Amino acid sequence: MMKRLIALALVVVFLAPMVFADHIKIKQLRVDERVVRGEQLRVHAELNAGSAKNLKQRIIIQELPGVRTSGPFDHNKGRSKVSQNTILDIPEDIEPGEYLVRYSVHGKDGKRVKHRFVTIE
Repeated sequence: MMKRLIALALVVVFLAPMVFADHIKIKQLRVDERVVRGEQLRVHAELNAGSAKNLKQRIIIQELPGVRTSGPFDHNKGRSKVSQNTILDIPEDIEPGEYLVRYSVHGKDGKRVKHRFVTIE
């Protein structure tokens, strides 16, 4: 009996993060495909947050010095959908080219990550 309880406890401990992570979903992520140096990159995310609270988002372009974060934010009571619009300043002195944008949203119930490419001219 004790072995079964220990086995059940281990299953719960290891599987719980996977179950809770399903509460947060990035339904849609739109990032400007092209942006001119010195201007702003617009990012729009639509999330299905389930019952998650105190969500935070982070937008990173590895080659750029800045990280854009926002939050915590909650969804309206009774609604699990959240829309976020964020602006990221693009420096004038960056080399033109294609860059990878990493978008993540996380809360105590889990984390989701998506990537998009942007061309900086």
